[in-house]
Amino acid sequence: MLRYLALFISLLLHAQAQEMASSSFMPSKLPGSTSTGPWSFEDSTKGWHNHGCRMERSKDQAVNGAASLKLQVRFPLAASIFHEGNLQLDRVSEMRFSVLVPNDAPKKVKVLFYVKDKDGLYFQFLNRGRLKRGVWQILRIRLSENSPDMIPEGHYGQWNRLVSARMNHFGIKLVCDEAYRGPVYIDNIVPERTGSGSQKLQIMDFTESKPKVKVYEKFEISFRLNREFSNPFDPDQVRVDATFRSEVSGKVIQVPGFYYQDYFRTQEKPRKELFRVEEANKELLIERQETLAPVGAPMWKVRFTPIEPGEHSYFLTVRALAGHVALAGRDTLKTQKRRFSAVQSKGRGFVKISEEDPRYFEFDNDEFFYPIGHNVRSPFDERWWVVVLEQDELPPDKGTYTYDKILKKMKDNGENFAEIWMASWWLAIEWTKEWRGFHGLNNYNLEAAWKLDYLLELADKYDMYYHLVLDNHGKGSTWCDPEWVTNPYNAANGGPVEDAEDYFTNREAIDIYKKTLRYLIARWGFHPRIAGFELWSELDLTGNSFDFVGNDSKATWHQEIAGYFKKLDPWDHLVTTHFSTDYSRVNSRIVSLPEIDYVVVDAYRKRGSIIPLLQRTYQVCSQYGKPTFVTEYGGSPWATRADQVIPLLKADLHAGLWSTFMTPTAAPPLLWWFEFIDHQNQYFQFKAFSKFAKGEDRRGKNYQSGRAYVQAAPASLLRLSALTLKNQETAFVWVYDRMAMEQWPTEGGETRFSGVRVSVSEMKAGDYRAEVWNTMTGEIEATIEVTCQNEMVKVNLPEFTTDCALKIKSLDRSLTTDSPGDSP
Repeated sequence: MLRYLALFISLLLHAQAQEMASSSFMPSKLPGSTSTGPWSFEDSTKGWHNHGCRMERSKDQAVNGAASLKLQVRFPLAASIFHEGNLQLDRVSEMRFSVLVPNDAPKKVKVLFYVKDKDGLYFQFLNRGRLKRGVWQILRIRLSENSPDMIPEGHYGQWNRLVSARMNHFGIKLVCDEAYRGPVYIDNIVPERTGSGSQKLQIMDFTESKPKVKVYEKFEISFRLNREFSNPFDPDQVRVDATFRSEVSGKVIQVPGFYYQDYFRTQEKPRKELFRVEEANKELLIERQETLAPVGAPMWKVRFTPIEPGEHSYFLTVRALAGHVALAGRDTLKTQKRRFSAVQSKGRGFVKISEEDPRYFEFDNDEFFYPIGHNVRSPFDERWWVVVLEQDELPPDKGTYTYDKILKKMKDNGENFAEIWMASWWLAIEWTKEWRGFHGLNNYNLEAAWKLDYLLELADKYDMYYHLVLDNHGKGSTWCDPEWVTNPYNAANGGPVEDAEDYFTNREAIDIYKKTLRYLIARWGFHPRIAGFELWSELDLTGNSFDFVGNDSKATWHQEIAGYFKKLDPWDHLVTTHFSTDYSRVNSRIVSLPEIDYVVVDAYRKRGSIIPLLQRTYQVCSQYGKPTFVTEYGGSPWATRADQVIPLLKADLHAGLWSTFMTPTAAPPLLWWFEFIDHQNQYFQFKAFSKFAKGEDRRGKNYQSGRAYVQAAPASLLRLSALTLKNQETAFVWVYDRMAMEQWPTEGGETRFSGVRVSVSEMKAGDYRAEVWNTMTGEIEATIEVTCQNEMVKVNLPEFTTDCALKIKSLDRSLTTDSPGDSP
């Protein structure tokens, strides 16, 4: 309904425009043209192209001078001429041209003026009146912002200054449904430049989301300015800030505003593209099923999240700065104060590091947060389908529709956490202008931004928290998954940096990136569902070779950028950066910075099971006194055949969850292969684990990895081991088949164990209750009461397959668990 309403309004405005008189103008040169004035075709047709007709200079007719452009048309075939290049139509208020239709031509000849950008976003003006025959007729099309002349075609957006700045193709098309072969003449194409823009800066169409919101709920302001800007993302051109004040505590928070375009999501117009799978050395077709179409006019927004109840006041400050083409100096607008109220809620708030136990995370409301999830960095993983499953076709890329499905499954199975990437192929807002949707540095991809907005709406819907990665290593690498060749910071693409390694020291690049951070904080900083921001994924793989792995420039860059991020962010989101392969690649100088809040790494095993690597990861990374966890793991970082990989991934998924629970790590690891989890329907693993983890607040318990002993028949002892996380009154124990954790057994090939006893040492004397859990179902298989003797708690286990987990808690303290059927 919304799209039809938008289209109706656009058509109504267009009809009104036909009745309005056009203003006069003076000829001027169109930027990017090769002519010395208006296109009069006196000397040549250079820069012009034709389609559906023949085109030549002619002295048969002319408005001024001796020549015009003669088109030999063949109606009813449409005839068109067009020009491409850096048009800078944001500097043009009106386009004028003259048309002459001979007397012997049909009466129904119509003229269409159209423009489009590199991605095909299309606007047009159709002259609905009949052209007079035998005389030159002048047509005028207004190109100023919000022009009712420019009608969207194939979408529901509105013409504006940003859209006009991005146009690189304009043309004139002649159409007629009657047969005619002969000439039509065009002459004197004149672009009229934009005026001085001296009108006083004003706010229009101001709205608030609602006058009363809950604490930790979004309060949003939307408005338009009476001026538009060719680059509204550049704070050196226009800068919007909102200053909020709590009338209760007196706390003042300043939040930047941002430029926004709404979109309509559809799968009705899929498009096919060639996609190269490097690991398989293949170039395959992929169908992109998601299409976003702009809806309505763009606007400015401010998003704010109150963190305390009570009355709040705020005002807006808008600065139009020197440098904008229409301004000769600084123009500042400051609104009067407005008010809204925040009421108490049950919201958890933002994720922070526990003050009581800095190994873990908690929310603003002091509730414990134990992230359980996996890595869902982008909507598809070509390696799973082409390399692992050895298919010759890629499945369709469904974009955000993929997350509709996956996040629901994650929620239904007890997961509450996912890593997503602002990768160049997914959610990045800046990349080379050669790619669809991108426009270079400091000129953001609003489609990608809308997608991240949508994913955050899904996070609210499915009670999910995100680990948001801003840059992956390939963006800054020439040797490992290299993307530097298409990076807009690269001087070869018009950027300021000659070499990938100079990115971390180049002053201009740093200043540009800070502008990007300002937009990130303005648009998404308000959201409690972003648990943490990761500046780089696999930072050690950036540069021109492995020799750059520990270069000091990276630490200096992180200190400045993370510090600037925290200065901008009034909600104190956690910030980190990430290292590849395993704990040995961690840069101690970087993770020791006070601006880096927690430590995240890869854990890719070379041989054996993942368990020793995960234990060693905690031992090494915990020395920095910060929360630590693994955000990538699973088999090898390079995929191989399904019959080899799937048993490895099943083993790693299971062992990763349960072995990490037995360490004081802040979260279980995030498996990299999300396509494996979905394709092989492994969500049940998280459901069982989350049942076991539910209600177990690890803070302040002084839990440490301890010693657990297995007693069993010799054949079983050759296979069984046990891990424990404990203090003197509580122990969590995992008893497991070592061989199964290296390669998961085939169905029916699992080992069944009986007559097994597990013992935990250094426990206080007294009575204990032991729950024995099935790690595949998350159900309690047995409840056993035992007595600690000689500091040793011994539990005789019921028969189990592959592995089992225990909760052993002192009855003297009446420690019990929540219902095992619920998620954490």
